[in-house]
Amino acid sequence: MYRLIPNVEDLDEVAGAVSSTDMDDWIVVGIRTCGETFGDPNADPGVREASSISVNPYGGAGDGVYFDDDEREIRIPKAFVTLIERDADATVRAAQKKAAFAFVAALVKKPSGAALSTTDSDLQFIGGHEDGIGTTYHESSTLWLGEDPDTSVTDVHGHFHHVSNAFCVDQAIFPTVGSANPVPTGLALSNLVASHIVSRFTPSPLVPVEDGFISLFDGTLEQWDRFGDGVIQALPGMDIIECGSAEADSTLGFIRTRGTFKNFVLRLDWKAFDIRANSGVFLRMPEIGDGGLDQVHQNTIEIQIDETGKDFVATRDPQAIYGSSLHKTGAVYGIAPATRWASKAVSPRFAGGYWNAFEITANDDRISVSLNGEPVVREARLPANLVATGFVGLQCHTDVVQFRNIRIREI
Repeated sequence: MYRLIPNVEDLDEVAGAVSSTDMDDWIVVGIRTCGETFGDPNADPGVREASSISVNPYGGAGDGVYFDDDEREIRIPKAFVTLIERDADATVRAAQKKAAFAFVAALVKKPSGAALSTTDSDLQFIGGHEDGIGTTYHESSTLWLGEDPDTSVTDVHGHFHHVSNAFCVDQAIFPTVGSANPVPTGLALSNLVASHIVSRFTPSPLVPVEDGFISLFDGTLEQWDRFGDGVIQALPGMDIIECGSAEADSTLGFIRTRGTFKNFVLRLDWKAFDIRANSGVFLRMPEIGDGGLDQVHQNTIEIQIDETGKDFVATRDPQAIYGSSLHKTGAVYGIAPATRWASKAVSPRFAGGYWNAFEITANDDRISVSLNGEPVVREARLPANLVATGFVGLQCHTDVVQFRNIRIREI
C-alpha cells in the first residue's frame, strides 16, 4: 500500500533539488530513517524530564466538558504527549544518520563519508533535512498488553484486565512500534483482537471421557452431597448440573463429591446466561466443622466463574466499580489472577449456548488453570492450608451456571 502512495512532500523536495542542478542523467535516491524514543510510564508529567503520555492534570480549556442528567458539569481531561530527547535518543539519531549515508555510499562502492560530498563524479549529496522530535510521531504502548494484571493494561487479546467486555484494537496495545507507517501493525493487532472476539461465539465441543479419566457425574446427584441454599439440580435426561436461579443474587450453596482427591487433573464444561453469573469450582474441600461454610471457603481452592470479577467486601460502600483479576473467571480466587479473558460469550437462555472447557491441574502446592485451551493461570503457588486431600465441589451463588462432562484423573 505504501509503495503505491508516495509522500508528496518528499517528491516536491526531490524535484526542487534536481531542478537546481544539471543532473538529467543521474538517479536520485531518497533515504528515510525512523527512530524510536522510549517513554517512562512512571514519569511526572508536571516535571517533564522524560517522554511520557498522560492525561492533562491541569484542567481548563483542553478538557472535554459533559453534563449529567441533573445538568451538573463533568470535565474529562484530555491526553497529552511530552517528548524529550535525551542523550540516548540523540545517540540513536546520530547512528541512524551515519548508517543512512553509509548505505547510500555502499550502493556505488564508495566509503561512507563520500555520501556527503557535493562534488564527487559518482555520488553527490543534493539536499535533505532531519525532522525534529515531535514533528512526526505515532504513540504506542499506552495500553500495553501483558499477562500480569498489575504491570500491564490489556491482556494478550487486547482485553482490558480490569474492565468487563472492553477491548483495544490498535497499536496502543503493542509494546513498541516504529515512528513511520504504523497502520499495518494496527491492522494486524485489530485482526487478532477481532478473531478472538469472534471465537467467543463458538462453543467448546463435548468430548468423550479420555483414557485415564473417570466421570464424576452420572446424570444424577446421588453421589454428591449438598450444603447451603440455592437451587442445584441435575437436569433430567440432559447430563447437566444446574446451579442457581435466573436473576437470583447471592444465594450461597454447593454440592460436593463423596470421594476425595489431592493431586489431579480435573476437566469439565460450563456455561453462563448472564454477565453477572457467579459460580466456582471448589477443590480440596475439607469436612464441614464447627466453622461451617465460612471455614470451608477459607480452606478450599476456588476456581472462579464470574465475568465481572467483582471483589466484594461486605464492609465497603460503595463496592468496587472495576473488575479484579483475582476474582474473575479462571482466577484461583484471591490467590492467583486470571491473566487473560478466555471465556466464551454469555449464552442466550433456552438455546444451545456457548460451553466453556476448564482444565485444572493441582499438584501439591502448584495449580494451573486452562480455559478453552488457553493458559489462564500458570503454576501458581498455593498456601500451606490448601495443600491437602479434599472433595471436589460446585458452587451456587448468583444467577445460573450449568456444568457437564465432569471428569478427573489422579496424578
